[in-house]
Amino acid sequence: MKNKKIWFGMLVMVLVFGMLVVGCDNDTIDDNGGTGGSFTLTNIPSKFNGKYAMYMMMAYEPPVLVGVQSVSMTTGVITLVQIFNGSVSLPMWVATDIGYQRFSGNRTVNESMILILNTLTFTQNTPEEYLLADVYFESITFSNGNVTKS
Repeated sequence: MKNKKIWFGMLVMVLVFGMLVVGCDNDTIDDNGGTGGSFTLTNIPSKFNGKYAMYMMMAYEPPVLVGVQSVSMTTGVITLVQIFNGSVSLPMWVATDIGYQRFSGNRTVNESMILILNTLTFTQNTPEEYLLADVYFESITFSNGNVTKS
């Protein structure tokens, strides 16, 4: 578990640092009905129903992709997506030179993870205590911004 906490802390810092470096036109990225792709994970064990998930790239391979509901650039609060009936669909975002936008492109990503947490929101200062599990993907391919894994 200690190793997971270290990885998780590093991943969160990469996410937050990447978002701060890129900047954004507004304070918060949020999936408020915008168009874009999703990372759908199915066959999640039932013990995780009601918990929350996010997607993160492990290696810094620009452009950075992230799967969350929203991120506040001012407060650093990251809002995740709840798992229902053994499945979760994470809105995908891509870092661009003008901020984060919904991702709808084609791309193969090496080394990424779905993190399962016990909280809807967290900041970069307190993430480790919420980590319940992670799912590692050696390589995944997005098509039109979408991918489904089991």
